Amino acid sequence: MKTFLHNITYAPLKFLKEIGAALGILLGSYQGITIFFPNLLKDLVDWKVFLSIIFISIIYGLSRIWKPSKISFNIPHTNTTIEIFFGNLFKQDGWKVVPVNDFFDSKIGKPVSNKTLHGILIEEHLKGNSFDNIVDNQLTNIPSEIITKKNDERQRRYPIGTTVTMETDGKYLLFALSKTDPETYKAHCDVAIMWLALEGLLKLAKIESNGDPINFPLIGNGQSSVGLSENDLLNLLILSIITETKKQQRIADKIRIVLKKDLFEKLDLRDVKQRWEK
Repeated sequence: MKTFLHNITYAPLKFLKEIGAALGILLGSYQGITIFFPNLLKDLVDWKVFLSIIFISIIYGLSRIWKPSKISFNIPHTNTTIEIFFGNLFKQDGWKVVPVNDFFDSKIGKPVSNKTLHGILIEEHLKGNSFDNIVDNQLTNIPSEIITKKNDERQRRYPIGTTVTMETDGKYLLFALSKTDPETYKAHCDVAIMWLALEGLLKLAKIESNGDPINFPLIGNGQSSVGLSENDLLNLLILSIITETKKQQRIADKIRIVLKKDLFEKLDLRDVKQRWEK
């Protein structure tokens, strides 16, 4: 029942559309039968018929939208479990992964959109801390390139995959996923860049996790768009996690991929589980 409620919550319009389609077909069929075969259903009580039609339509609607909202599977020959579900990344316990650009920008606006996880972290989760101070303390010994940018914005560009930690209202792993044009602020990422970025992230994640879960968003479908479908991005992320887990022997016992609710209609976790569960 809980899964069905999740399905209705994530896809209410589709649920209502499917119910409406079923109602139209069933009511049309009932009226047609009463017109052409008036004696066939004469003993049936109208209100019971209509209740039955409504009930059947709801069942049909549920059957059409049902998909699992959560799956899990183990990485073979390891103690690591990957969980994938729809929810809010910031509400999870453990480490939360947040992609940033290669400048580790902090100014909301063109450099950092307030609609990205990066922007939401800065605006809602710093709890009075300075983003610049936190990251700069950890970037001191990281090789960087000085790039002239407008105003007083951050001038140092760091290698893709550079990762820092942040502990404010929660524990965060911030990693450089995208390359940013200093003139247009346009972020760029492709499959090769994404793979390199995740490799750098997961190396530090192993050191910092200390047994805590690590929570990923769906990487690559934001402003740094990799150009792949959501399904391909999810499979690429899983492949990277599995590859690095086996290479490093262990990163964390539990790794979660937390998907935004608006991706529910685009992704079928049954296909994902079938592909990766062995």
